[in-house]
Amino acid sequence: MRLATQATDVVISVNYPVRDIGGINAIHAEDTETLERYLAGEKGVREAEAVLRGVVGSFEVRDWGLFDDDDEEEEEDGE
Repeated sequence: MRLATQATDVVISVNYPVRDIGGINAIHAEDTETLERYLAGEKGVREAEAVLRGVVGSFEVRDWGLFDDDDEEEEEDGE
């Protein structure tokens, strides 16, 4: 997600391990339809998506100072 005021992006990701040969083949398939069919049938993928939605939905910046411009910090330290 983009934090425009801070001119930065925040990336949140969830990894979903693929352990079966069908999933591995789907990931490496040349067509995206094969992968989409595999993902649609995997309960764990839906659970991972729900976790990601929960994390993104509850994301909160608690310290906006983390996004301060370094130049401002250097000026403050030099004073």
